Amino acid sequence: ALSWIVERLGGDRGQSRSEIDKLLLYKSDDPDKAITLADAAAVLGDTSAMDIDDVVGATFDGDLATLDRALDRVFAEGGNAVQLVRALQRHADQLHVVSGHAKGGNFEAAMFKARSLPRGGPVRRRFENHLRRWPLPRLGNALSRILDAELECKTTGFPDQAIARRLCLALARAAAPSRR
Repeated sequence: ALSWIVERLGGDRGQSRSEIDKLLLYKSDDPDKAITLADAAAVLGDTSAMDIDDVVGATFDGDLATLDRALDRVFAEGGNAVQLVRALQRHADQLHVVSGHAKGGNFEAAMFKARSLPRGGPVRRRFENHLRRWPLPRLGNALSRILDAELECKTTGFPDQAIARRLCLALARAAAPSRR
């Protein structure tokens, strides 16, 4: 359980402390104070996945400053470049599916059809902003770049992190003009 917990705690000390406090609170009424893997899995969030979500969001927002910080954090914590590229691809695929179903810009009905998408709150608002910012032709280009980057990571021998960074920056620059 300990190695699993350490693997999932991110580099943000305050957030890690909060996650540990949450786990201790969960076990506070349990006469057996030993923490099992099942306990940890039930309570703790995966903060490294949250960091990758920050990179994906900043990339598709076109927010270069936030993207740079998020990339630094992901790679400082040992983040996997191919995993990051695949997260970008999943997000672009979801945007592409919804945009393809949106008739006349009716994203609400299209999002309802795609059941695995965000249901509400800031995640949904961000997704809707990405839908407006990324029309189908731009998404098609982004998906092509993402696939090329994954292939580069696996075949060229170039540093994976550099390939992933270059991809994120190129996509963020593609989103930036529509931010203004």
